[in-house]
Amino acid sequence: MKDSTITTIDTSNLEDSIVSEDMEASNIIESIVKQLKSGNEAAAIELIVANAQHINTPYAITGETLLHYAAGYGRTEATDTLLANDPELLYVSNPSGSYPIHYAVVNDNAEIVEHMMNINPLVITLEDGIQDNPLHTAARFGHPGLLKLLLNTDESDQEPIVGSDGNTYYDDNVMLSIHVAELQNEFGERYYDYLDNVEEMNLVSFFSV
Repeated sequence: MKDSTITTIDTSNLEDSIVSEDMEASNIIESIVKQLKSGNEAAAIELIVANAQHINTPYAITGETLLHYAAGYGRTEATDTLLANDPELLYVSNPSGSYPIHYAVVNDNAEIVEHMMNINPLVITLEDGIQDNPLHTAARFGHPGLLKLLLNTDESDQEPIVGSDGNTYYDDNVMLSIHVAELQNEFGERYYDYLDNVEEMNLVSFFSV
């Protein structure tokens, strides 16, 4: 006669192990964020290298990745280290939909923006939670010096990318030019202040409506 006894498996130790690992990752991320905020980039990089398996874990308090923080605070070497370990961090948005390149643009850090574009120029088409791509962001925050970098790109050989919002983004410089015109319409005279800079780039047409 078959034994009908139901065998149960004790998973409590496994669950405790998972919780412990999650807490460890969370504590490591918090430590790295603190170093990035304080400007102690060398210490942050040392922690990143030693804990590479955790660098795609979002910061528990904000939901932002380490790349958001490195780009936002202008930590160029830390940004390079993070991207060398995990280029896919480029395509992870924070809870409000902003990507690391948006943070780099807000910080007006052309070196970081260019590095991200060198990995995949199509990052310039990623849209945040209010449907701003990096060009929008540069205009909103008054960084006309980034316009030339963002508009003059060669994306012809790039594959479409899928952001963490699930949308697919394609090479579309025409879209970017239309967005600039939309910005001029939306914000009016504020953006005429940029025309002197833009004229030197031969991009006045992008602001013509």
